[in-house]
Amino acid sequence: MKRIKYLGVLLSIVTLCVACEKSEKDGLGGFHKNFVELYVDGQIMLTEFQNECSGDAHRLSKKQIAGFVICIPSPKMYFFYGPDIEKFNRWAARNNDIDFNQVLANGALPMVATFADNFSKMVVTSNADWDEAHPAGTSLDDVLQVRINSSSDFVHDGYDMGEYKYEFLQNYDYLKTIEKRPSELTAADMKMVYYSLTDFSSQTKSPVIVFTSAPTLEKEHTLTLRWTTVEGDVKTASVTCTPEVD
Repeated sequence: MKRIKYLGVLLSIVTLCVACEKSEKDGLGGFHKNFVELYVDGQIMLTEFQNECSGDAHRLSKKQIAGFVICIPSPKMYFFYGPDIEKFNRWAARNNDIDFNQVLANGALPMVATFADNFSKMVVTSNADWDEAHPAGTSLDDVLQVRINSSSDFVHDGYDMGEYKYEFLQNYDYLKTIEKRPSELTAADMKMVYYSLTDFSSQTKSPVIVFTSAPTLEKEHTLTLRWTTVEGDVKTASVTCTPEVD
């Protein structure tokens, strides 16, 4: 009986390896052990919609904006292979993303980049008086809305892609969109936060913060974002602008 079980396991491994080798040889793609194949980390920055996030030349300065994208101007990238695989595997295990195990055609799964950190709290303040209810230094929670996309539910629900998995993946249906005030965001909302490497428009799937009301006292503000990780580290970013509402 033990020999039969052993042969069954061996046959499964051989079949999987042959399938992977054949798919790669035929240009059909390859094996994906993890759903998320890239984690990004680094100093965060607030950038205006449609700006490229590539350094000081793109930092906001006294501009009128309706909102901004949380991005990483010089991201450190951790792939599922290479010298940083130990960190990658640790984050994958933390997120329970270890059993995707799919052989997919080339291009079927767009590169799923995710913030390396999971977060527990977000606070935004200003150095100037926003209105009578929001003096300088106080939370701007009820004049902001945050949009976050997360793949956490998809991963934790067992990677259910339905009958048409390629359409599911191409349409980003694995992402859950959360739209809340900063104080309403929970650790569950800010787990496995999606990060776009190229899209910094208002429609990006990266985290976005928009104003729901404009200031009535001071017009120019230096806004500071404090984004706390589940480990208690605080990532900060500041931007000077004249907030407006679309």
